[in-house]
Amino acid sequence: MSAADCQRWMELSDQAAVGETLSARDQAWLVQHARGCADCAREAGFYASLRDAVGRPERLVVPSRAEVAKTRRGPRRHAVVLGLALAAGLALAVGVASNASKRAVAPVAAPAPPITARVLFASGHARLGPGAAMAGQAVAQGERFRTNDGVACMAIAQSITVCLDAMSAATVSFADPGRTIVYLEKGRLLARLDHQPAGRTFLVRTAKAEVQAVGTRFSVGVAEDGRTLVRLHEGKVAVRAANRVSSALAAPAQANVSDDIRVAPIPAQASDEDQVLSDLSTLTRTPSGAMVLLQSTPSGADVFVDNVAMGKTPLSTLLATSAHVRLSLAGYAPASEWLPIVDGARIERTFTLTALPTPAVASLDKPARARRSTPASAASRLLAAAQALRARGEYDACAQAYRRLWAEFPDSEEAKVSMISLGELELLGRKRPVAALDAFGAYLRIGGPLEREARFGRIRALRVLGRDAEADAESAAFLRDYPTSIQATTLRRQAHGQ
Repeated sequence: MSAADCQRWMELSDQAAVGETLSARDQAWLVQHARGCADCAREAGFYASLRDAVGRPERLVVPSRAEVAKTRRGPRRHAVVLGLALAAGLALAVGVASNASKRAVAPVAAPAPPITARVLFASGHARLGPGAAMAGQAVAQGERFRTNDGVACMAIAQSITVCLDAMSAATVSFADPGRTIVYLEKGRLLARLDHQPAGRTFLVRTAKAEVQAVGTRFSVGVAEDGRTLVRLHEGKVAVRAANRVSSALAAPAQANVSDDIRVAPIPAQASDEDQVLSDLSTLTRTPSGAMVLLQSTPSGADVFVDNVAMGKTPLSTLLATSAHVRLSLAGYAPASEWLPIVDGARIERTFTLTALPTPAVASLDKPARARRSTPASAASRLLAAAQALRARGEYDACAQAYRRLWAEFPDSEEAKVSMISLGELELLGRKRPVAALDAFGAYLRIGGPLEREARFGRIRALRVLGRDAEADAESAAFLRDYPTSIQATTLRRQAHGQ
C-alpha cells in the first residue's frame, strides 16, 4: 500500500470517528484498504476497541508497546484517540456502560459495500418477480426467482453461485451486508461458495431447516411432505432443524431434516442428480463476455453448451468464451453452431428444428424396455471439467484436459467437440497458432457437423502465422461452400480491410 493511500485512510477514518458523513464510495474504500494494509487494520482494531470500551469497558483491548509504536498519528489523530480514550476511561471509572453508550462516537470501521445479485443464466421460461428472467438482470432484495421446465442460476456478491432446479422457487435477502439468506420455498437448489470474508455468513433456509456454510458446495431440496434434504459435496456446513436441533456435516454427507436430523452417506444416484446443477454452478460470475439468447421452433429443446446441459429453450446466458451450442428435441434432427464470443456483444439465435420421419409402429409382441436415465459419461464429465478450467482462466490445465479427452475417448462426440474448443483456446487464449492448426485439422480429418467452424479456425490461424497465400485459398473455398454464413461475412469484411 502507498503512503498516500494510508494518509487518505487516516483522514477518512478521522472524519468517521467524529461523526462526519462519508459517501458510499469512501465507506467501501475504507473497508477495502484496511483489509489489505496490516498497519491500518491494526490501527482500526485499536480504535474499535476504544470505542467498544465506552459501552462495554470489559472489552477494552490495550495494545502492546510495539503496536502503539506502529500507530501513525497527526494532531487531529491525537484528538480523536484522546476523545475515545477519555470516554472509555470514564466508563471504566463510574461503571455506567448503559448510559455511556449514548455518548459513543460513530464507528471507525465503515460498513461493508452493499451486496448485489444478478441472473447468470435462465432457461425454460424462468421468472424473476413478475416478468421473465434474463441473464445479466439484477435480482432485487426479496425478489422471487423461480423456474418452470428449465433451470436457472444467479451470482451473489461475485463469490456465491446459486442454481435452481426445474420447478423450484426461492427468494434472496442481502439487506444485511454481513448475512445473505436464500429462502427455498420449493424444489431444489445447489450453492457453490468461494471462501467468504470474515464476518459474512451465507444461509439457506426452508420451512424445516437452516443450512449455514462458508466456502463449500452443497444442495438443498424440499420434499413433497415438507422434509428438507441436504447433500454436502465439498467443505462443511452446519444444519439446524426447526426445533433448534443442530448437526455439523463434513463432506461427503447427506442430512434428512424434519423434526430431527438424520445423517447418512450420499447415495451414488443422488450425486448424479446434483451433477447438472453442479456443472452449471461453475459458470463464470464476471460480467465480461456476451449475452446469448437462444430460441427454437418448436420451443422446449434441450440445450447443451460445450456438452454441459443448460436446460430448455428459450434460454439466456452470459458466456465469457466461445462455445459450441447444440439443441436436441425428440422427433427432430439436432442442430448445432459454434458461437464466437466478443465482450459486450448480444447474440441472438433462433433454431428451426427439422422434424424426423415418423418411425414405424413398434411390434406389440414384445413390450418395450423402460428407458432408464444413466449417469453422465466419463467423457462428458471430463469435457465439463475442461470447460470449468477454461472459465477460470486455467488455460494450460484446460488444454491438457482436452487432449486427454481426445486420447481416452477418440470416438466420442465430446472428443470431437473438444478439438474445436482446443483450437480456439490455443489460438486466442494461449496464442499458439501452430497448435490451433493441429486441433482444427484433427477435427477435419474425422469430419462432423462443426466442419465449418474448423475450417474458419484454420483460416484465422494461418493469418496469424503469416501464411496468407494458404489463408486466401482456404477463404475462397469457404466462401464458395458457405456463402451466407456469419463467418463468410467476417471474411469478406477482412478482405476489404474493414
